[in-house]
Amino acid sequence: MGSTPVSESDSVEQRLGQTLRCLVEDGNHRGVVRLVERWAQLGGLTQAALIGQAKSFMALGLMDRAWVRLQEAREQGTEPTEVQLLTAEMFIQRGWPARARRILERISVVGIDRARLDRLRQAAACAPVQPPENTAEIERAGGADDILELAERYLAAGSFMRAEGLLERLLREGHGVERVADLLWGIRGEYLSIKQSTDELLGELGRDEWLSEWDGIEHTETLHAIEDTVHDPEAAARELLADSGDRTDIRPAFPNLFRREGESYEDAIC
Repeated sequence: MGSTPVSESDSVEQRLGQTLRCLVEDGNHRGVVRLVERWAQLGGLTQAALIGQAKSFMALGLMDRAWVRLQEAREQGTEPTEVQLLTAEMFIQRGWPARARRILERISVVGIDRARLDRLRQAAACAPVQPPENTAEIERAGGADDILELAERYLAAGSFMRAEGLLERLLREGHGVERVADLLWGIRGEYLSIKQSTDELLGELGRDEWLSEWDGIEHTETLHAIEDTVHDPEAAARELLADSGDRTDIRPAFPNLFRREGESYEDAIC
């Protein structure tokens, strides 16, 4: 009795899933975001893809985008507790602990990581996380670590333009290049390359794991150019600065996404 042939679509989904697992294990947030954005174009995002990208968006300070994926994951309903925990964590990072507390109060403690739940409950019991009162002093004379922390706080709170200005300054001064470049990349939202096919993207992101297992991935000039800088954060940083120019059109991601007429963002999100 012969085996059931694997369709082309099943083959691609298997490759996407395997590559996603590798990227998540490596903590490659850019890679996760790029992979899932392409996966979304192909259709049929899995729960793992939605949750994986939500976590990466949160790591990049992009709470609005994380919320979109968490809502989609909640609608699928296959891992409600994990989605609830991540949503509570997102609210805490966003500076809305009261909303996190309401979610955490509804979570059943059966079969979940109690230590994780306790950590979230402790964080949700604290005052809202906000930029410090001496922000002007930090921006003027703070060290690189303090400025980066402030930029990340701005970013999580949705103040993209203020975060971007501080991050570009750090980048010019050569501080925290890899993390800073990742955060700027997230702010600018250019996650898809129309010049890359899905095979090329999988070849780049999966690298040795997939290149050794899948034949026929064509290495075009585009792919080679990307491979030249994929592990070189300084080169990526130089490209970001070269492309930035005098950008004055940056807007917070999805500024009206959860609003109805007469309703604030904070009222609409919960």
